[in-house]
Amino acid sequence: MKQRLFYSLLPFSLLISMASCQKDKTCSASVFIIDENGSPVTGAKVLLYSDIVSPVSGPSLIEEEKTTNKDGRVDFEQELPNILFVKVEKAGLNPIQGELETIKFEESKRSFVTIEMKH
Repeated sequence: MKQRLFYSLLPFSLLISMASCQKDKTCSASVFIIDENGSPVTGAKVLLYSDIVSPVSGPSLIEEEKTTNKDGRVDFEQELPNILFVKVEKAGLNPIQGELETIKFEESKRSFVTIEMKH
């Protein structure tokens, strides 16, 4: 009797186990671009790079490129955890911290990076 009960409940326990493994594992990040006054920078090109060739020749291997919205924000998603380099380009503005920032994509999490630009 106990053995039949075990085998009759086995498919249900497998379904529950499989459903819990199906959680969203997307790795996402939001990048905010602001100016020295804290105002959002609209229309800035945000590039994600997976590798840097050298400090002289700059970044290579573009992963993705997007343009900031009216809130100075762009959102990215990656399928796997990763650390990528972020470069921002906008005529008349330069990053305060330096040319490249990094962003860490973690499973089932959203990372946030704010990059400040100056005139």
